[in-house]
Amino acid sequence: MTPSNTPRCPVCQAAFRSVEECPRCGAALRPLMRILLAAHALRQAARRAIRRGEYPRALALARAAARLHATRAARQLVFLARWMDASAP
Repeated sequence: MTPSNTPRCPVCQAAFRSVEECPRCGAALRPLMRILLAAHALRQAARRAIRRGEYPRALALARAAARLHATRAARQLVFLARWMDASAP
């Protein structure tokens, strides 16, 4: 992840990486980490769908990922999948 995309604690906004408890405030981060991992898996699945030419599926997966974790990469993937779906024969 890029520095601007580093996950932050929803309670105190401290940056974290691969920890289950916020080092600053002690908030449980495992639920957030699960969401971030699910979004990553959806983006990966969307990329695979694009490579296979499954553009409607790719768009649905990309949108689902963007709903879970709204990042620049997620927005770009939605844009690409939407463009590919519209340009499909």
